[in-house]
Amino acid sequence: MIEEKTDSPCEVIQKVFLLPKGLMLWSKRSTDIFHKWSKEDIVYLDATGSILKKKKKDSSGAFYIYELVVRNPSKSSPPLPVATYVTCDHTTALVLYFLISFQTDHARLHGHRNTKPVMVVCDGSTVLMQAISHVFCQT
Repeated sequence: MIEEKTDSPCEVIQKVFLLPKGLMLWSKRSTDIFHKWSKEDIVYLDATGSILKKKKKDSSGAFYIYELVVRNPSKSSPPLPVATYVTCDHTTALVLYFLISFQTDHARLHGHRNTKPVMVVCDGSTVLMQAISHVFCQT
C-alpha cells in the first residue's frame, strides 16, 4: 500500500493498492463534514459495479466504486461524497478495510469518542451490510 498525506485540509488522502488494484480517497475537509453530519443525519454507503469491463488479458476483473455519502445541508443540492474507494474486487473484507481505514483517519482527527454515525443506509447488499455492521455496530 502506498499512502500519501499532507497537512492541508483540502489535500486528498490517498491510499493506493496493487493487489487487488484499488484506490481510496478522502480529505480532512470531507472527514470534518462526515463528523459533523453523521451525528445528525443518515450516512449512505453505495456501490456502483462494473464501471470498467474486464479485458481479456487483464486478470483484475471489473472495477467497482464504493462511496460513503452524507446528505447535503443545502436543500435540492446533490449529496456529498466523503470517502471513495475504487477497486476490482467486491468482497466484505475489502469494503471492511475501506471503512476501517476511513474510521481510523476519522478517529485520528476527531478523537475516538462519537465516531459512529447515527444511521447508515445501504442497498441491501450482503457485502455492504456485513461491513457496516462490523465497523459501525460494535459495542
